[in-house]
Amino acid sequence: MQRTSVRIAIIAAHLALGTLIVLAAGRPYFVLVHGFYFPVLLAAHWFFAPGALLAGVAAGILASPYVISSSVPLDQSSFAWFYRLAFYVGIGVSAGYLRGLFVERGRRLERTIKHLTGTYARTLRALMRLLEHHDEETVSHCERVAHNASAVGRAMGFRPFE
Repeated sequence: MQRTSVRIAIIAAHLALGTLIVLAAGRPYFVLVHGFYFPVLLAAHWFFAPGALLAGVAAGILASPYVISSSVPLDQSSFAWFYRLAFYVGIGVSAGYLRGLFVERGRRLERTIKHLTGTYARTLRALMRLLEHHDEETVSHCERVAHNASAVGRAMGFRPFE
């Protein structure tokens, strides 16, 4: 919970900094408003699509002529901020969605690796049992190698697998 609060504070600080920069310029200049993509992408990374949606809307509102007090009066060209808001939201939600896919595929890969590791270990044990019936001396050697490999793995910080 505390880490979530810190992340929200970081995103809010970046949004506030972007707003201050745009306010200091007096208008939502094209280049300055690109700074709002950073907190939107941070939100996408930390909170996936829902967080990016909220940050994108906040960025669009903070870069709007309604917030920038010295901006030009609203006319038809002033609605560019609305398109900018749509880009913040669209890019943020897309990045958040892709981040979610990336995380899920990482989890799936971890499960697959764990499954393959177990399968590999069971295969080696089965081969050792087969070898046990054929050559007793080689089986003793295999057991010593397995014991030494486990000891080295534990010393290196690896966890045993089943």
